[in-house]
Amino acid sequence: MTNPTYHERNLSNINKLAPNTKQAALKWYNYCIKNNIDVLIYETTRTKERQEELVDNGKSQTRKSYHLVGQALDFVPIVNGKEGWNSYDTEPFKSAIKYAKSIGFTWGGDWSSFVDEPHLQFEYKGYGTDKVLEAKPPAYPGTILKSGSKGNSVKLVQKELGITADGIFGPITDRAVRNFQKKNGLTVDGKVGPKTWAKLFD
Repeated sequence: MTNPTYHERNLSNINKLAPNTKQAALKWYNYCIKNNIDVLIYETTRTKERQEELVDNGKSQTRKSYHLVGQALDFVPIVNGKEGWNSYDTEPFKSAIKYAKSIGFTWGGDWSSFVDEPHLQFEYKGYGTDKVLEAKPPAYPGTILKSGSKGNSVKLVQKELGITADGIFGPITDRAVRNFQKKNGLTVDGKVGPKTWAKLFD
């Protein structure tokens, strides 16, 4: 096998992971390629809305998922070009999981309370610890961001708040900003001024 069936999709999803998790995921994925193990990495980083949806549907039991902080991936074995949801316990996929565990991943199939076979999480130094370390936070844009604002600065705020980063300051962003301000003892006005910006990127 030169490349897995869903190679481009796999790489695209791996690229969404936090830096150290991404490095470990690439190491595992390259092991799979080298050993002709075909997998589909169908989900990595999630939004809070997506996680809430999974909890409500009974597909997850936690609102503090490692997917939210870019430290987990979900995969399914590909057998003869098709998804093999019952193949995690068969070779060569058992070996792939064993290798993932050897380089620092925790496998959801080992859990007793909520078995989650597709799930591999990279705990690193704990939940939410695998982040890009920046020399300094992004500079305040110079203008207050509020309902109706658009652009990259809005995207940065949305990413920090864990909501969909579409660059449009709408009702969802307004509500998320207000919740953040309330939790952090700031003036609750739904606007991102210098103080809210500084707290967001602290």
